[in-house]
Amino acid sequence: METFEKPRTRRRAFPKMAALPRFTSIDEFIDWLPQDTSIKYEWNNGKIEQTDHMKFDERILVSRLCRRFTQTQAYQNGGDLLLEVDIHISPDKYRRPDAAFLTPSQIGGSESQVKYAIPSFLVEVISPNDRINYLENKLREYFDAGVQVVWYIFPNTKQVWVYSDPLHHIVCSGADICSAAPALPDFEISLEEIFRLP
Repeated sequence: METFEKPRTRRRAFPKMAALPRFTSIDEFIDWLPQDTSIKYEWNNGKIEQTDHMKFDERILVSRLCRRFTQTQAYQNGGDLLLEVDIHISPDKYRRPDAAFLTPSQIGGSESQVKYAIPSFLVEVISPNDRINYLENKLREYFDAGVQVVWYIFPNTKQVWVYSDPLHHIVCSGADICSAAPALPDFEISLEEIFRLP
């Protein structure tokens, strides 16, 4: 009688995650930034923070905002709603929000002007992995830097939390229309348009 030996299953080897380096300056951090990665890196007072880039379905949500933005006066004046743009909100903080509004002068300014350009409006798509303390700290940083309006989009619950200061927000749900006023007075979009099925 012939016997067969059960094939050995090889355990998949995962590479060890190296400890993230610490940098004393924003320039060192920028020089270190990996170009092609699925991880989004931000810099907070010498410490690197990592989160995931937007997933495909999250990018679809933000692209709907961008299409609606093209109907605003800010767009007609040359402004843009840019995806995952690098924002140096202070000398020791480097953030990459999922979308941020920049004026023509911020987009076309000199390198030093663009480096610390503060958007008046920005958007973060919130994933289930995001921690509440991290989100609250980021919100305070944005407003301390001079951001006027922040939207936190929650795809799982189909809600948008609209902040015009770090302590108060309006929850848009159901048939509500979200507004980016006062940063962008004519930028409004319904939740149905943001979350509609393809």
